[in-house]
Amino acid sequence: MISIDDFIAGKGVQPQGAPPLPPTAPRVKHKPPSPPKAAPRRVPVELVEDVPARVSPPVPANPKQGDPSPLLPPEYSDDALALDFVQCAANLRWSHGLGWMLDNGVTWARDDNLRRYDVARRVCRIAAAGVAVDAEARRLASARTVNAALSLAQADPGMVVPTSAWDADTMALNTPAGIVDLRTGKLRTRGIEFVTQAARVAPDFAGSCPTWHRFLQQVFVGDGDLIEFMQRSMGYWISGDRREQVIHFLYGLGANGKSVLTEFVQWLGGSYTLKMPASALMQSKGERHPTELAQLRGKRLAVSSELDENSFFNESLIKELTGDDTLTARFMRGDFFEFQMTQKHVIVGNFKPRLRGGDPAIARRMLLVPFNARFQGVERDPYMLDKLKAEAPAILAWIVQGALKWQTDGLAVPASVRDASADYMADHDDLQQWVDECCEMQGEAQAGHLYTSFSNWKKARGEHAPSMTAWGSRITNLRGVSKRRSGGIRYSGIQLTHDEMRRVNWAV
Repeated sequence: MISIDDFIAGKGVQPQGAPPLPPTAPRVKHKPPSPPKAAPRRVPVELVEDVPARVSPPVPANPKQGDPSPLLPPEYSDDALALDFVQCAANLRWSHGLGWMLDNGVTWARDDNLRRYDVARRVCRIAAAGVAVDAEARRLASARTVNAALSLAQADPGMVVPTSAWDADTMALNTPAGIVDLRTGKLRTRGIEFVTQAARVAPDFAGSCPTWHRFLQQVFVGDGDLIEFMQRSMGYWISGDRREQVIHFLYGLGANGKSVLTEFVQWLGGSYTLKMPASALMQSKGERHPTELAQLRGKRLAVSSELDENSFFNESLIKELTGDDTLTARFMRGDFFEFQMTQKHVIVGNFKPRLRGGDPAIARRMLLVPFNARFQGVERDPYMLDKLKAEAPAILAWIVQGALKWQTDGLAVPASVRDASADYMADHDDLQQWVDECCEMQGEAQAGHLYTSFSNWKKARGEHAPSMTAWGSRITNLRGVSKRRSGGIRYSGIQLTHDEMRRVNWAV
């Protein structure tokens, strides 16, 4: 196979050192007498040997005789032109759901500039130049023939790449200089790997980044444990591994450096990072369009900011996006496809969106990282982002070291993050707040009385209560509370206070 650029430039069309092609025979406008039937067109042996994966396996013409010669299409047929296209398009592949993909030297990307048509048209033009009948030449150079050849080529085994093969190595970080193996921290040359994303720069393991280290010291107020945690977290972010199943919530009021930090990490990550609208993570009345999820394919980090103070997290979506499952989505006007999620989510905000309840699955996923610094007046550096970009190669090397530390030690969440996360969840654990205000952890009570009290308490806060079934599954998670059936559903280990029981009876 040859690259499409060489092919379009006319290189590789005939063997090196071969004599010039004979002049094309003059075309005639009428159809001459039919020539003797030509032998089936065969791909030259040297091409078959050079690219065994690009040509279908030989099919015996006569199984009884065991003829090993390949069954090839007639000369100038659509199928023959498709085989010629495959041999001249080493930079192109086709994948269901993604369509035609083009290797640009650093990554594979969707062929939005239609380079495949350049190749297919040249293949058809060369074929048209080799026939003597005008009508046949026009047929070969027609849009119908070009499209037919492309349609057949996208089914060729040498062209088809399954969706699961793209960005399959979750511990490989593609860069302009090659691929960093995050298992070892070593940089290697990119081969034919099907990677569709790339970081902005390559790491410089011999470089230094004093501005970066000074910036982290200022932003995290000299908290060494928190800085170490952020290094491991960033190393986790640049991988495609999702084993931690957490969301980092970077929180802090005012000018504290969190926006500069996340803007820089987004820039450094290149196409591996994605700016995701915060609204996509919040509850909404309508369903999400599948194209919103399609953009997550192949990404390592999705950053959401500009949170609404009065919004609620879509807790079921949070659990889905931090799980270890696949997603089904599609691009605009494209087919649905399934892909393994590789992205981690980071939320940046001055406000903390509300949660509907104290779901332990959500509590386990939420890591609230406090930004307590305040930069005012001369302390604020408007050029800090540019200064960090100047140190980007060395900073990426520092983050790669963080990936190695994460694989050895895990995230190792420091006390400051654990405490901030626990406080956030406690503030939004409506069930525990209701228990503290309206219940005693002793005795027993009817399920109906307890649920009526909880519903009234939620209504007084301007909130809707969950269904009794959902509420019941949560209340049994309280320590010391058990469910039993005796004269109706009752709960042991909990009862309403005397005043609350009077309010419930009065409401009934």
